[in-house]
Amino acid sequence: MKRDAFTLIELLVVIAIIALLLAIVVPAMSMAKEMARRTVCANNLKSLGQGVMLFAEDNDDKLPNTHGYNGTGSAFNTYMLFNVDINQPLGRRVTAAKSFGYLYTGGYVTSGESYYCPSAPKPHFIFDAYGGDGGDWPTVNPEYHNSNWPDGLNSWERVRSSFCYLPQHSRDKVEINGVRFPAIAKKASQMHSGHILGLDVVQMWERLSHRRNNYAGINSMFSDGSVRFTNNREAFVENEWRVVEAATNNTVMADDFFWRTMVRSLE
Repeated sequence: MKRDAFTLIELLVVIAIIALLLAIVVPAMSMAKEMARRTVCANNLKSLGQGVMLFAEDNDDKLPNTHGYNGTGSAFNTYMLFNVDINQPLGRRVTAAKSFGYLYTGGYVTSGESYYCPSAPKPHFIFDAYGGDGGDWPTVNPEYHNSNWPDGLNSWERVRSSFCYLPQHSRDKVEINGVRFPAIAKKASQMHSGHILGLDVVQMWERLSHRRNNYAGINSMFSDGSVRFTNNREAFVENEWRVVEAATNNTVMADDFFWRTMVRSLE
């Protein structure tokens, strides 16, 4: 007898095969997208490194100022770009530049998107949070306001990057908990090619740009301009991050020893 329809068993087999294929294909597509974003992220970071070198060439070997960060203490200024007055027109909005922000005000890296990693977590470290979605960068989208800062400036007066700026000295050291780390370099000639100059923002586990479940990694840009993705286990032990976050109001950047040790492990 001729059949005009599938049996129940045949339908269940087909459904099981489709489910299996989806289980294989969807994660692969997700990883492919992340790889593409990671590549854009690395290229953006590389462009900032090139901008730093051009800045130094035009300023008697001097590097962009780290604004108070000397290699010890809280490292929050390493990812700050500007203080802004959002009530001013675009050309007069920046009231103070910081770290990589000097590359924008000096005309070395003028694309706002270059200061962000497309894998960076929402809402704090994405281009759209600072006016990128409306072509109004740099400003601050009101949806991303948060608490006041200790110096009296509100969050809507600050523009962040999703990259940290850390020019490290080849010889001079600072001591943290009895361990010596590179001091902050003031000139390009003081840096060493084996030291990191910039990297994905490292604030807390949940805000790592390249994290999936227990997997995490970071794009690091070195003083010679090269960029490397690192996901070594020594740097990314989730439980260790959680312990530090619990002791520092949810940010490992407030623990300078942990932060500098983590950066060193990437080199």
